[in-house]
Amino acid sequence: MNITFFRLEPSADFTGHAIWERSKIRETCWVRASNEQDARLIASIKLRTAAPSGDDGSNSPWLNGLLVQCNQDVPPLDFGNRSLITVSGKIYL
Repeated sequence: MNITFFRLEPSADFTGHAIWERSKIRETCWVRASNEQDARLIASIKLRTAAPSGDDGSNSPWLNGLLVQCNQDVPPLDFGNRSLITVSGKIYL
């Protein structure tokens, strides 16, 4: 399996959208994943807030191509064995 890094960047035009209440952050992050779909899924899981009853997480902004751009990129920070790092330096294993 080929692991690479993806930069997920929220669109500034949509960060005020109510769907962002389902995420801990609204900033650019880098994810270690094998493809774009996995990168989006990892971000949606790692950055999920406490969901209302019946919410299965499928409404995460990180899964939406209109709300978040996703491109292969090299992270500017030391990634180590982490799965996700934000532009401000927050780390998620």
